[in-house]
Amino acid sequence: LMFSGFLRPKGSLPGALQWLAYMSPFSHSFAAMIANELEGVTTRFDAEGYTPVDVSGDIWLYQFDIDPSKASANAHTLALIALGMWVVAF
Repeated sequence: LMFSGFLRPKGSLPGALQWLAYMSPFSHSFAAMIANELEGVTTRFDAEGYTPVDVSGDIWLYQFDIDPSKASANAHTLALIALGMWVVAF
């Protein structure tokens, strides 16, 4: 979970540890889920006493360092990781 991009963006990991983000099934499933949920969505923050603010979901994706156009690549990589684990298990 540490290398999924949720707690800290993948780009901020040290170079020697970035391969863990690409091998983590959490990283690919989190990226696919967040891209599916937030792409093209506008969220309205309306706290009492403050001016309402509209925030695009693309800003959230940028903060998590997620490219929504790679959703199918994340799904394929996740399937390959699952297949690899299945082969190793047998």
